[in-house]
Amino acid sequence: MRVAAHFRFGILVLVLVLAAGCSNAPGGRVPSPSAPSAPSAPAWISDLGGRILFSREGGSPTKFAVFTMASDGSELAQVTDSTQSVTNAIWGPGTSFLFDRDRGDQPGVFSMDASGGSVTAVTTGPDAYAHAALSPNGTQMAYEAWTDSRDLGIQLAPVDGSTAPRLLTPPVDPVAGGDGQPAFSPDGRQVAFQRVVDHANEKAVRAALYVVGVDGTGLRQLTSDVMDAGHPRWSPDGRTILFHDNADMQGPIEGMSANLWTVAADGTGLTQLTHEAGGNYAIEGTWSPDSSAIAFASWFGDDAFTAIRVMHADGTDATPIWTSSFAAGAGNNPEWAASH
Repeated sequence: MRVAAHFRFGILVLVLVLAAGCSNAPGGRVPSPSAPSAPSAPAWISDLGGRILFSREGGSPTKFAVFTMASDGSELAQVTDSTQSVTNAIWGPGTSFLFDRDRGDQPGVFSMDASGGSVTAVTTGPDAYAHAALSPNGTQMAYEAWTDSRDLGIQLAPVDGSTAPRLLTPPVDPVAGGDGQPAFSPDGRQVAFQRVVDHANEKAVRAALYVVGVDGTGLRQLTSDVMDAGHPRWSPDGRTILFHDNADMQGPIEGMSANLWTVAADGTGLTQLTHEAGGNYAIEGTWSPDSSAIAFASWFGDDAFTAIRVMHADGTDATPIWTSSFAAGAGNNPEWAASH
């Protein structure tokens, strides 16, 4: 089953974090008294434009709050109440965003306007749902589904709920592994996703990136499963898929690190962009609207220091735009959009 794949670099995302409980809806836009001042970013970053959505992890028990900021780290705004636990936030239709949150004893996907307001359940079935992706035209979403005993694969469903979800492609082993972390191609015709083959050994999880048509045809593997690849993100021009390795480590393990890579949509041109080592992480990348830059989460020095950084698409000039001590709250899962 896929439950182990929801642990990420020492943060118990979704399944265990949300189990800590959150019974009230996130509040509206509120001040961020503990957020650090944004570092001064060079002009090339400010000129990229758009807005970045990200989550901050902190507290005991662990909670996640959602923030937005400009591409250079300015205009920081907290969107959800930090007493709640919401994670895996992505930009949704219009000014809304989608996120995962507990709904009793199972996680589900919800939506909320970025300016604050009420929360709406997007998934309503009896199983667990997470890691939603939105099609470019905003009419379809993909998300992973599972039960306590087996993976249910990636589901496709209309955002308006007009028809029942359908299975994108059957998982190769719904007990030992599973499919998740879907991402639509810019033309909406394909979905990239992570396929976990085996997570029995936490030091050597086997997972690869795959691409399949939205009609379930044309399944192809892009990376070796020994990379434990995850968090795929298509470049806006549709040519390249960004991802990170060591995606399913269940906590910092003997100095293991994680790095960002790109691969062409046909599986050629595998390229390493970052070169972290000694327990440092470069993870969860997202493309700038013009495909020229990448924002990503960084953890340094045994989780003592975290940042959201921006670099050129070739991996050069990585520059922090938001920083925090791990004790104050780690930055996670940045998502870049042209507007919002």
